[in-house]
Amino acid sequence: APYYVTHLEHLSDAEQAFLTDYHTAWTAHLTDTTTRHFPQSVWKALDEPDMVGQPNLDKYVWGRVIGEEPVSLSQSQSQYDDEDIERHAPHSILILPYRQLQPLVQEGRMELFL
Repeated sequence: APYYVTHLEHLSDAEQAFLTDYHTAWTAHLTDTTTRHFPQSVWKALDEPDMVGQPNLDKYVWGRVIGEEPVSLSQSQSQYDDEDIERHAPHSILILPYRQLQPLVQEGRMELFL
């Protein structure tokens, strides 16, 4: 199965539902338009792990602070001085590399905002 389907445990319920629906629709589309003509051996190769690359964690995404508590983001990976930390109010919308938002998304303190 594609990477994005096999690693749903770190996503919010909304992200999981979106990716599950997306995968179902995309698979049906490919089956109807192209892959139904492929021999069975080609179908088996489509499920190999190296067919789908790793996501780009440095790509910028929109994120929204959820809940009623502010969140803090460090601007530096190596320093955690008080001057180096940004605090964001509840319901703030941020545009940052996913790598910076990922821990907060996994904790349920932020969600991807489309």
